[in-house]
Amino acid sequence: MRRFLWLATVSILAAAVAAFVHPLLSLSILFFSIAVWFLVRNLSFGLLVLIFFFPYLGLMIDFSTFDIFKDVPYLKSINAPFIDLYGLLLFVAWGTHWIFKGLNIKKLVSELPFLKSYLVFWFSGLLSLLKIPYIQFNASLKYFARPFTFFYLVF
Repeated sequence: MRRFLWLATVSILAAAVAAFVHPLLSLSILFFSIAVWFLVRNLSFGLLVLIFFFPYLGLMIDFSTFDIFKDVPYLKSINAPFIDLYGLLLFVAWGTHWIFKGLNIKKLVSELPFLKSYLVFWFSGLLSLLKIPYIQFNASLKYFARPFTFFYLVF
């Protein structure tokens, strides 16, 4: 009965999304949801795929070449490696796995290696951002937040 309720809920949400957005975007959301569901159940397989594709950092996905994203202001400016996007997908699956498993913060923190040293490094980077001129702050924040946070959490 519980699975039926989940299936009915997801079907209703999918129908609502499909009615109001571009069909390719709704298919993308459906593919993303199926991929997250599969990776939640097979995290070790997802990690193996991440390791396999890591050497292909030059494999870029340019969202401005897709017609569906030309109207979306932020998405059309994204030009990211495939492995980064897959890493984000795997990170969402890992977070979803932790939520469904029962969120235990102490166990989660114990499984993240060197979290205290990383936080000291991260806060020192934030302090160095205070010395950046205002005109370069956005670029500096992006350069700081993306590599350090992304590489620690995803890779």
